[in-house]
Amino acid sequence: MQPEVRDAAAVLLDGAGRKAVCAAEDDAASPFPDEAFSGGAGGALFPHPFALPSWEVRSTLQNEVLLPGMPLAALPVESLYKPWSSAPGNAFGAQRGLYLGDAARHLQSVYATLQIEVPAHFAATPDHLALTLDLLALFLQNGNAQAASDVARDHLDWLDDYDAALCRSADGAARSERLDNARRAALAEGIAHLRALVALAGRAATKTGAG
Repeated sequence: MQPEVRDAAAVLLDGAGRKAVCAAEDDAASPFPDEAFSGGAGGALFPHPFALPSWEVRSTLQNEVLLPGMPLAALPVESLYKPWSSAPGNAFGAQRGLYLGDAARHLQSVYATLQIEVPAHFAATPDHLALTLDLLALFLQNGNAQAASDVARDHLDWLDDYDAALCRSADGAARSERLDNARRAALAEGIAHLRALVALAGRAATKTGAG
């Protein structure tokens, strides 16, 4: 799998999630472990070094954008960007912004078939982008191109909507009176970095889906 996809997954996972999913030797204090990009237990998954933002930028991004309930939150969870259900007669079917929609339930069934246990940290978000990229990597690393293509086609078609949500978060951060100048600058840098990673993931997913 292209290393940039796994780079994106690492940035979108926090310390607890990465330890559970990839069993890497992570720094528990950091939601973005640097060693995952430079070798050690994560070396096989992250074969190339990747320049991460500073810890201040990463922690600000985590606490302001990747934390549910925050005013600037933009979570990388597929169900939030798609109609909740296509089932006939479902009162909430057309609504967006809800967890555990059709996408999440489908991925739950895939994980169950593969006997993969989703970490408790992701119980409400089995369709979190980081997990989906991990699943895509798993299929590619095991030579299952068709399954990888299916995942890319069915579960990575919402990244443009997520990028738009990140743009709104960036605009909101720039206007926020709650944030001081340092935190505004940190968020601007962090969101720009995250958008670049999501774009890389989207391009890699397009190649996989077309392959």
